[in-house]
Order: sequence, then C-alpha cells, then structure tokens
Amino acid sequence: MQPDPRNSVLYLFNSGFSGKYLRNTLDTLCHPMGATNPYSYSTVAVPGGSAVNVDAANLSQVLGLPVNFPVVIVFIDRYGPSSNPAYVYHPLRRGFLASPPRQDNGRLNVRVKLDQLCVATNAGSFSASVAAALVPAPRGAPHFAGSPENRADGNYAVVGPDLTLQNGMPVVSDDWTSLVGRLSATKALGSTPTKAVIFARTRFTPDDNPAVDVVPAFREHEQEKYLVERGQSYRLRVTYSFPFNAIAPLAPAQGAVEFGGNLDSTSSKNVAIDAIAREVDFVFATADHVERRTSYATIFFVQPPGATEFISPRIDIPLRITGRRWDVVVTVIAVLIFVAGATITGLDLSKGVTPALVVVKLIAGILQAGAVLALFSVRGNKPL
Repeated sequence: MQPDPRNSVLYLFNSGFSGKYLRNTLDTLCHPMGATNPYSYSTVAVPGGSAVNVDAANLSQVLGLPVNFPVVIVFIDRYGPSSNPAYVYHPLRRGFLASPPRQDNGRLNVRVKLDQLCVATNAGSFSASVAAALVPAPRGAPHFAGSPENRADGNYAVVGPDLTLQNGMPVVSDDWTSLVGRLSATKALGSTPTKAVIFARTRFTPDDNPAVDVVPAFREHEQEKYLVERGQSYRLRVTYSFPFNAIAPLAPAQGAVEFGGNLDSTSSKNVAIDAIAREVDFVFATADHVERRTSYATIFFVQPPGATEFISPRIDIPLRITGRRWDVVVTVIAVLIFVAGATITGLDLSKGVTPALVVVKLIAGILQAGAVLALFSVRGNKPL
C-alpha cells in the first residue's frame, strides 16, 4: 500500500561527509522557488567507497511514490556534542517529487521541485522527533553508528510521518537567519581562518513586481523551465550570509551571474561579497526579438583570498522566452487588417477610377504595410 501524502512525506538526508553533498545542501537553499534539484544515493556497496545508503525495503517504497509526493530535505550534522555523540537533524526545505524516482547503475536518483524553506522552530525538539520516529527499524534513517566517519550509518531516503507538523500545527518556519546560524555552527559548514562558506537564497521576480515569484511553467526534456516574456525586465535577489567576513573582513569573495543569449544585464554582473549578510540584486531584460526561445542565468561565487577551502552554491536557472501576453491579439488583428487590405488593393480599377477609390486603395496599402510591421514586431525572426 502506498503511503498517504496527506500525512506522510519522503525524507531525503544530506550530510557533510563529502564536498558534493555539502554543495548540494547549499544549492538546495540557494535555488529560487519551484526549481528542481537532484539527490542521489548509493543502493549497492562499493569496496573502499560508498556504503549502501538506501536498503532494499526503503528503496522499493521510494520507487513506488508518485509525482508531487511531498518531500522534506534534511541536513545531518554528523558531529554532535562530544558529551552525547549523536546526529543532529536540521530540516532545510520542503518540496515535491518532480518526476518518479529512478534506480540507475546502483543509485537511487530523485528530482525534487523545491518549495518554501523549512526551519525548525525548536531545533532540539525536531532532532528528537527524527531520532524517535525515523531512526528505528524498519526505516533506519541515518544515525550515529560508532563514529561520525562511518559511511554505513543508515538509510538516506525514507518515508515517514510529517514531523514538520505537531497536532496539525507547523513546527517550522521561513527563518533564514536561524537556519544559517545553526548550519554555520556545524563542523561541516562552519568557517575558519582557511575555510570560507557562503550561504545564499534566491528570489526570482518581475522587476516591476517584486512581490510575485516567477515559477517554472514549462517542461522540456525532463527539465522545468521558468517562463519569461520577451522585452521584459526581471530581478534575481540574492540574500547571502558570509560568516568568513567576521574572521577575515579584508578578504571579500565575489558573487556573479552569467546570462545566456537573448538576455541583457541592466545591473552589475559582479558584486563584492564583503559583509556578513546582505541582499544584492541582479537585474536583466529579455531581448525584444529572439532567435532562440531558451536561455539561462547562472549564479555562482568566487573564492576569497586567504581561504584554501571554499564551499558555495552554484545554480543554473533555465529559462523559456515567450511572447508578450498581448502578442496573440496583435497578431490576429494584424492578419485581419492585412487580408482586408489585400482584398481592397486587389480591386480592378480598369472598370472605372474615382478619386474616392484611389484614396481607399492608398489607405489599404498603408494598412497592409502597418500590418506587416506589426507582425514583425511580434514575431521577429523567432521560430514558429
């Protein structure tokens, strides 16, 4: 029997065991609303490498989950208090399955459409709930197993009760400041004089309406793309936290955005990451006439001087450029005018010419030319 999505969720765990999982954790936080992020776990043991991260029983259950099943992403602090060595669990973000989970080449691959941040209002209480509800068999969620370096520490994808609710009320919030404070206090994501970590979150909105999120609304080749209108301006607002700045204030990092074709930056594409916390805006406009309907924006960060280890997010935002909302109306009117003009200008003048008829044909010719210009302004040289 499949789990009920009304009171069950799929928990996907990330830990600080390797750089790629730390980067994935930061990407999970950085992506704008509706973005799709991948998660991958070993289902077979590799000698000298990966342990089994999802056992057969949990794998079977996860593979049977439908699209849009709710997901909670959780970061594991493997190094709990020395007086009581235990994992500490930090919920990061909600989401939904973007596609059916798949098993490929000994790995479980899951794509999640990300939703709101999911920050425990009481970190200790949430960790205790995970330990009580998800760690015991048969779920066997990740847990301390003799050493924080032990790779064989449990199942990283499990279905269980929704621990973000208690008596029907949420026990999580969108508290970015608290989340960064907790993560930056962990060994894996803490900054030191030689290690710099950047936390960031992104909001994608129309430039003239920052209260409305742009969300993916087009699917192509299993990729969700954000729809943007041609000839319009958009804003990527990046809120970052850079604890390394408190350690080395004279060693700023760099934040940057790279835009694909048919996009023009109307703000600086590079900013100094020179504060402990700040918001920065990257504003861009889509071209009026585009040859290709696809483009992208990539947000990334550049390592500060003095840091020998640098952990930061890097996210790609795929775009699909559409016509303006009124383009269809303009196209229909222009075609009708063109047809009417062609009919009038095609009148046979050999049967008699009057000044009024000449004027009518001249006006019809002008309307035809205007219709052609209107069609070009709407379509440009875009593919149909």
